[in-house]
Amino acid sequence: MLESPPTGMSTYDSFVNFVQAVLDGQGVGLLGPPLMEQFLAGGVLVPALEAPRVQQGMYFLCQRHGATPSQSVREFSDWLLKELTPVEVESTQRTSPQS
Repeated sequence: MLESPPTGMSTYDSFVNFVQAVLDGQGVGLLGPPLMEQFLAGGVLVPALEAPRVQQGMYFLCQRHGATPSQSVREFSDWLLKELTPVEVESTQRTSPQS
């Protein structure tokens, strides 16, 4: 049996509604290319994590441009990085742009 989402968490069964929520600054979205290319190329959305360009079968973790990541976003990003295999994490850290 699936658990209900935590209070205050939104779920979407439509890609259009999901993307609009991210564009409206309601949170982050875990989205795959090529659907996000136009938003990233136009600067409307920015990657929430500094990571290498994603390939087929991979995803973007995005947030609204200029948004300051909330504690929840930082915790989710940290969790996601921990879930990656050691090789993926090493690759991400090695190829990330320097601040």
